[in-house]
Parts: sequence; C-alpha cells; structure tokens
Amino acid sequence: MTRRSKRDPLKSLKDTLRRYGLTIPDYHQKLKAQHYGCAICGQSDFGGLRLSIDHDHQTGAVRGLLCSRCNVGLGHFSDNPEVLIKAADYLIQHEI
Repeated sequence: MTRRSKRDPLKSLKDTLRRYGLTIPDYHQKLKAQHYGCAICGQSDFGGLRLSIDHDHQTGAVRGLLCSRCNVGLGHFSDNPEVLIKAADYLIQHEI
C-alpha cells in the first residue's frame, strides 16, 4: 500500500481546503451553488473523485470547483482567457 492510500480521505480534504482558506461547509456550499457539478462543463459523475479547487494563481482567490479535465485544461492554457477564446474560435471555425 502506498502512503497516499493509507491517508484518511476526510483529513486529506481538510488539508487541501485549509490551503485555500476553506472549510468543509464552504466546499459543500460551493458544490451546491454549482448544482453538484463542475463549474465549467457541469459534469457531476467524477468516478469517486472530488472536484478540484480552482484558484487564481496570482491572488490565490478561489474561483470554483472543477473536474480534473477542466482543471488541467485551464492549466494547459495558463489560465489565459485570450488563448482560451482563440481555442474556442478555432474549434468553431473547424466544425464539421
């Protein structure tokens, strides 16, 4: 067993939330406000995983809760809205 698998999931969540200045009730309030889904794609089935806490890397402010795909996607685009808009335009232009 790896060290990670031995960890208490609730303690792990609390530790993660503490990093962003959140509590478990804060997390659940955000989750409810997002209708229990990802703030971007709306997906609500995470295969047993919890949503990632998305935050502004400059200010540290929490923006919302994202599925791992959307969270990684934003990271790959360096949280740059101009590049994301260009990517969306590209997809729209090349729709089949």
